Amino acid sequence: GNFGYGNRNKRGERLLDFCKQEDLIITNTYFQVPDRRRYTWKAPGDIKRYQIDFILVKTKYRHQVKSCYTYPGCEVDSDHNLLMARCNVKFKKRKNIPKTKKWALDKLKNNIVREEFKLELERQNKDTHDWENIKENIVKTADKVIGKNKLEPRKPWMTREILELIVKRNDLRNKDEAEYKRVKNEITSKCREAKEKWLKVQIEDIEIDIELNNTSKAYNKVKKLQHNPRTSSNIVKNKDGKILFENEKVVERWKEYLEELYKGEDIEIEDEYIECENNIDENSLGPEILRSEFNKSLKELSNKKATGIDNIPSELLQNLDKETEDKLFVLIQDCYITGTLPPDFVKSKTITIPKKGNATECGNYRTIALLSHASKILLNIVKNRLKGKVEEYIDEDQFGFRKGKGTREAILALRQILERRISVNRKTYMAFIDLEKAFDKVDWKLLFKTLKEKGIDWRDRRFIFK
Repeated sequence: GNFGYGNRNKRGERLLDFCKQEDLIITNTYFQVPDRRRYTWKAPGDIKRYQIDFILVKTKYRHQVKSCYTYPGCEVDSDHNLLMARCNVKFKKRKNIPKTKKWALDKLKNNIVREEFKLELERQNKDTHDWENIKENIVKTADKVIGKNKLEPRKPWMTREILELIVKRNDLRNKDEAEYKRVKNEITSKCREAKEKWLKVQIEDIEIDIELNNTSKAYNKVKKLQHNPRTSSNIVKNKDGKILFENEKVVERWKEYLEELYKGEDIEIEDEYIECENNIDENSLGPEILRSEFNKSLKELSNKKATGIDNIPSELLQNLDKETEDKLFVLIQDCYITGTLPPDFVKSKTITIPKKGNATECGNYRTIALLSHASKILLNIVKNRLKGKVEEYIDEDQFGFRKGKGTREAILALRQILERRISVNRKTYMAFIDLEKAFDKVDWKLLFKTLKEKGIDWRDRRFIFK
């Protein structure tokens, strides 16, 4: 600052170099106060006075320091004067959640990159068939061949000219008020122009994507432009309505809530409904998984979906080399026959999406479990086997989760009924019933009892339980 005391020596030069290196300021040289409030130590007999004590703060926090000076008459049991800074501390909420970079999966659309990915996988391959080894090879190869996408800037419309003006504005603070205001207004104007120009380009790109029928790209771009964050909370209430602040207690509360939600009142069902394998007739165990079933399930995996706990997207699994794909097939077969699943297959990432209502209530969130895409291969195989067996037991009025009989068909049928009733001047009475968390509160005992009665194979029932 401009308001130091005395002459600078070598130690003062070293202090300045340190401040420049660490981006610090010396607060007690920034404020114009009388000389008697600047010195921090005096030689015996008050022969000479020196400023040898300093308060240093980061440059970005300099505007929070309002004053800094000494109190020569204060008794502090020292031959140094008390040095005190007055600060207006501003707290800013920071979410310490690191942004994870995603793999540049679009590169796999290129035939050359796709072949390079397969060749590198072949070089990485080992003789083992365990999931951890397969996963490690896929991750290493993906990092090496396709890499990760760069994180998008928070304000992509920001230009270098605006950044230079911001630095200039910060330097003018508390120095030239008129020039400071002029630069500040210029920054506001430049930001508005740059943002409008950037938005115009984005809208043109969206229109082009729509014309080319690239609805997925268009939707993602529109989603990025929208700023409509849902109200969420890092604090929740426990059963008694007490608010929990500590992260450990919040996590424990969510664990308790999810266990109660999914498991129900009576969860000890394995002994009664998952019988011992030795007591099952061989024809009721369930046939081994065929390669055709595996290939079909792998092909049916949805792309551009959030990953599970293993962080491996379906696009990588669908572009494996022949040897790795064979290993994955053997692994899926072993999982089905033995009933022993890798930890990644039985764990999931739970995402909470706030709904309407108090954000501190766990019940006001929609919970979504993100499963491993590799586990979905086996899941789809079992699901396809079940479809063929349970279709005959499903009522004709069941819409949704059925091929060719979704909710759209139900809405169409309802519209036709209403049109016919209106045409003959008849009243129509309808009752709409919404069961709260219907799928989350399935009676597991009844479910496994029903599956057994309908002749579902033992291995399929065991997998569902697992």
